Amino acid sequence: MALLDVLGGWDGQRRIRLLVGPEGGIMTEEREACGEAGFCFASLGDRTLRFETAAVAAVSAVGLIVHAGRSEDRARRELTHEPAGR
Repeated sequence: MALLDVLGGWDGQRRIRLLVGPEGGIMTEEREACGEAGFCFASLGDRTLRFETAAVAAVSAVGLIVHAGRSEDRARRELTHEPAGR
């Protein structure tokens, strides 16, 4: 699921916590433990990013989606570089 899809239903009440895994991915056991702890899994796309880059990209995307007061449609356009009116 894309990060925008996960955060699209954010109610502004719950905390957002980001967990960035290693380039090789999160092990099955780790993924299950995170799911049990209430994490929702989201993707930043198909490319594999270094964890340092992924962390900065995730924080930036969260800021764009929920803290900048943008609508979901506008955020989607900006994240995908899609022109307005499409």
